[in-house]
Amino acid sequence: MRIVSLLPAATEISFALGAGGEIVGRSHECDFPAEAASLPVVSRPRMDPSRPGPEIHASVEALLGRGLAIYEIDVELLARLKPDVILTQDQCAVCAVPLSQVEAAARKSLARDVTIVSLSPMSLADVREDFFRVGRALGRDAGPMAASFDATLDTVRRRPRRTPLPRVLGLEWLDPPMAAGNWFAELLEIAGGIPAVPPTERTERISWEAIEAAAPDLTVVAPCGFALGRALEELARLTRRLPGRVCAIDGNAYINRPGPRLAESASIIAEAVRGGPAEAGKWVWIPAPSK
Repeated sequence: MRIVSLLPAATEISFALGAGGEIVGRSHECDFPAEAASLPVVSRPRMDPSRPGPEIHASVEALLGRGLAIYEIDVELLARLKPDVILTQDQCAVCAVPLSQVEAAARKSLARDVTIVSLSPMSLADVREDFFRVGRALGRDAGPMAASFDATLDTVRRRPRRTPLPRVLGLEWLDPPMAAGNWFAELLEIAGGIPAVPPTERTERISWEAIEAAAPDLTVVAPCGFALGRALEELARLTRRLPGRVCAIDGNAYINRPGPRLAESASIIAEAVRGGPAEAGKWVWIPAPSK
């Protein structure tokens, strides 16, 4: 079987299922596990992802406002790779190459039928089901991976809780601020926190005034697509605007990617909720700004 994965979470799931050796192409964002880095890159962004958060946001809004796709697919490379299966998503047109674009590229470049598996998780239950969806498409048993996922989440749920439960705010973007939705809000509760703002199905913008009014005891910052270093760069000019204790997590690896490591994400957040020590490379406490 020849697999092209245009979604980082799907790449992780495929490797975890033992099918990594059958992946022949990946997206520009697929960076885990390390073996994925050597695969041909089939997609690229139309904006510069190295720019500061506000500039990225403005570029994305400008592209969408003009009716343009945020990503490009190398259709010539896709044709040469001759995939049997393409893994993609239709949950967010901003986060990764969307299903409609993949379907158009497949019609244009592939002379034979190809199976397109599109993931669109909104909850942890959906993420777990996606393990099985990918497994069925690739002929692999997702049972052991799902069992490990469940066991890790159950271990986090059984940890002793602080009393009273702290109010926790999750942010998936900083400028403009966007409050956690989807599975992120679930992770906050599993980790022993009370959502400081009402959970929503999708990530939504929130005003700085609403953040102040929410008065969280803890703010968990995990900007979408940003590794820990990038998150700290964004936080450097905005920490004063965040109430309560603040921690930053490598959201690119542990929060925003709906794959097997979401279970570890719950454990990381739980440690922050308890006020425990940070773990190098994964998350850090942000010192309170000097007055």
